[in-house]
Amino acid sequence: MRIMRITSLEDLFPNMKQYLDTAHLRKGEAEELKNVKASEVYKFLRIDSGFDQWFKYHAEGMPLIEGKDYVRVDDSGSGVDYLISDDLSKMLCMASDGFVAKQVRNFYIKIANFDAELKKTQNTKDYDRVYSEYLVFCKKAKDRINAGLAID
Repeated sequence: MRIMRITSLEDLFPNMKQYLDTAHLRKGEAEELKNVKASEVYKFLRIDSGFDQWFKYHAEGMPLIEGKDYVRVDDSGSGVDYLISDDLSKMLCMASDGFVAKQVRNFYIKIANFDAELKKTQNTKDYDRVYSEYLVFCKKAKDRINAGLAID
């Protein structure tokens, strides 16, 4: 089994990128490959509550099913962690409280707006302009979020 790197958030959140050792996956426990550590999402979001409390709150509130939505793993010496899909990592970012989580929500709203504008474009010149604005926004948003600043 090959562990995939995060693809959906890697450009915006490079510190969430991580490769995991396949030994962390217990045979037959997950229906699909879980390739993100929940603790990495938690650290990225700079959550005030403890990791266990944060994950339990969302696991119960969403609700998440162990073995389907996440896989519990013992993280060599640092305690329990959870392997989750990159889609669930996005959902946790959007469902969490805090400044960084709000910026993630703002980012996805802005990306949806760019997507809608790109779909409306009728010619190559307009498409290229909107796409260039999108690329500039992504770079600026990444830098601002990593610096602890709000996205414009």
